[in-house]
Amino acid sequence: MQKNIQFGALISLMICGFVPVVGHCAVTPEQLIEERSRNLEHVSLDWKFEMRAIKPEEPAAWLEKDIQSAELDGRAEAQREGLTDPIMIQKSIDGRVAGAKEFAKGYDTRYSGTWSTAVDGSRTLVSGSALSGRIYISNSSVFGTADSCFIIDNGGTDSEIKELPPNDMAYVYACPGEGWSNRTPTGNRIRIEPEEYSMLLGRNPLHMHGLLWKLTNTTDAMWVFEAEEIDVPGGHPLHYTVNVNREYNAPVSINVTDDVTHKVVKSIVAEKFEKMGSTWMPTEIHEEQQIFDLSETRQWSLAKINDAKALTPPVAKGATLKDYRLLGLLSPRDVLRVLGSKDDRILYYTWEGTLPSIDELQKLHELYRKHSGDKTAYSPAVLELLGIALPILGSVLLWKSKD
Repeated sequence: MQKNIQFGALISLMICGFVPVVGHCAVTPEQLIEERSRNLEHVSLDWKFEMRAIKPEEPAAWLEKDIQSAELDGRAEAQREGLTDPIMIQKSIDGRVAGAKEFAKGYDTRYSGTWSTAVDGSRTLVSGSALSGRIYISNSSVFGTADSCFIIDNGGTDSEIKELPPNDMAYVYACPGEGWSNRTPTGNRIRIEPEEYSMLLGRNPLHMHGLLWKLTNTTDAMWVFEAEEIDVPGGHPLHYTVNVNREYNAPVSINVTDDVTHKVVKSIVAEKFEKMGSTWMPTEIHEEQQIFDLSETRQWSLAKINDAKALTPPVAKGATLKDYRLLGLLSPRDVLRVLGSKDDRILYYTWEGTLPSIDELQKLHELYRKHSGDKTAYSPAVLELLGIALPILGSVLLWKSKD
């Protein structure tokens, strides 16, 4: 890995000479930041993780509104499921109301655990487990490619980070551009977003959210970049500020501010740096986040630098994938909307080690439409007889929903 990191810097010197700001080789801040990111395209790091989450108890008036909304949601869910039995409908409502009451309770909880982060070209992998007392509440992974995101949630019964077993299910979403640079489409337990990827994995912060970034201030020590995100799913417009240390070519802080309330909703600060080869990487990171009335603080400490490795999704062959990619790019709110959906564009198939293309998914969808009443697991041989050659897929599950 050290050789890879040094190689990028060597190429710059070969092209531009030892003073890369002269003549045709003038290098912009954006190019230097991108070069650092490319130098870190093959790294694997382990982080120690400490978090404290504080949520005050909701006022009675809020709880009353939450219960009213929960009752409506319960009825709507029962209707979607086609329930007509009054007892079953009431069970649906009671479940939603119980959830609202539980969410209204206040708490002050501390978690600790380990996160593994890795980059392999356009592929990224973050796997994390978190411990609350003696109970593991999280054991999840997010695997990103150039255009797709795998959400793998193992449920949290074991402290060891493992691949998803064959009898379980993972979720696949469209993530156009770069998998890591968009919001994670679903509320996985890790809840890692582009800001964390930029700090923990050395990804280019100017790629976050696909925004238009502007260099707004330059000092001897710092470049300041800013961007606006107007269309925020389910929220107010956001203002982003990234402070980049000129010596390190690395972000030292990322701040996200609500453009309506003018409150900082997320702040990540790199408190210490060390050199990895010729590239600077943070080793201590402090994060504060405000999610409605929930306050979180997270502290990351670099524990181990591993050998770079080729990345594959931590999903065992034989596990089921639930693929949402035919629905296009989904925001977290969109995902909540389609979770109980019977949309036949949500496809199930057995993971055999290779992700089908969008064209192959389209063919599967057409096959489902033709055989919508047949709940058969089609083998690759049967698919070929039907005119769909998909030897990479294994069995394809063609019913709308198994949930």
